[in-house]
Amino acid sequence: MNILQQQEEDNKVKEIEKIESAIKIKKEEGDVNVIISSQSYKQKVNNPFVILFYESFDCIIEEYQLNMLEMRIILKLLKKASLGNLLSFKQASIANELKTLQPTVSRAFTKLIKSTLLIKTQEGELYFNPQIFAKGNLKKMKDSKIYDDAIDIRNLENY
Repeated sequence: MNILQQQEEDNKVKEIEKIESAIKIKKEEGDVNVIISSQSYKQKVNNPFVILFYESFDCIIEEYQLNMLEMRIILKLLKKASLGNLLSFKQASIANELKTLQPTVSRAFTKLIKSTLLIKTQEGELYFNPQIFAKGNLKKMKDSKIYDDAIDIRNLENY
């Protein structure tokens, strides 16, 4: 083994020791899940993502007592939302995907709109509230009309 190979081997051993030490510390604090793989994964820049503003979301969940079905609907809608948080779907398709009745989904949507997680414009378009969820480019979202609408809705509720 040459010097370069020995240095690489020593570096691997040091990294393994660091990982083992970190796992030991975490085990003392509680449960630990560790996934180690020799494969490297590259995240594509254009993969969809959603940013969740946890504190706002948590307050709404508690205040409106959202149930599991409503949370599942939110997850389905997040997948369907376009960049800019615009939603385009049929409630019947959501009901089919979740294997539930359409009237049940309709009641859930009414509750999600009342909670301001979803915002319905005067034109009837439905958006995720950008103060809670953001899908896509945040700068573009902040410059959008729906962002201003969301601020207006939240400000009205604080009075």
